[in-house]
This record gives sequence, C-alpha cells and structure tokens, in this order.
Amino acid sequence: MSEEVEEFSTSEKAVVASGAISIPVVLWSEWVLKQTGCGLPPGPGGSLGALDGVSYLALVGIVGYSAFTKVGSHFRAYVCSDGSPMSRTQKQDSSRMRCKGKTQSS
Repeated sequence: MSEEVEEFSTSEKAVVASGAISIPVVLWSEWVLKQTGCGLPPGPGGSLGALDGVSYLALVGIVGYSAFTKVGSHFRAYVCSDGSPMSRTQKQDSSRMRCKGKTQSS
C-alpha cells in the first residue's frame, strides 16, 4: 500500500500563513476587549490598530475560502476524470464510480 503525499497549492500556503498571523492577533484583541472594554490601542503610527483590522479581514477571508473550497469539492466529486458529469446512477453507486464504462478509484 503506497502512501500518497498531498502537495499544497500556493493559495493554501497563503491561507495557512495568514491564519498563523491573524488568529493570535484576533484572540489578543478579543482578550484586550474583554479586559478593558476597548480594542487594541492604535500603537506607534497606528500599526497595532491596522494589524487588528487586517487580521479580522483575513479571518473573514479564511472562512470564505474554506466555504468556497468545501462547496467546490462537493461539485467536483460528481465529475468524471474526463470532465463529463456523472449520471444519477453513477452518483448513487458508492462502492465504485463508473464513467463511460471505466471504473475509477474513489
């Protein structure tokens, strides 16, 4: 049994990197808000406030990207490798997928 290693696309790497930066900032901002009743202070030159705002936008983007890829993968699951759509009976056959007479591994 061979083990397949999945390579991540550039967009997936960007999502992970932005999440690694933005999630701690959002959590810190929420903690400061709970403790003081105010968000993060503007900081030098407004850098903390800007980082706070961008982090919230990045978090919304991550959620949107996740929803988009989830919905997209649902529709791609019902397309044969040659790009033709599967018939209703092909979709219902959960043990194997047949496209134009050829068995595909699921």
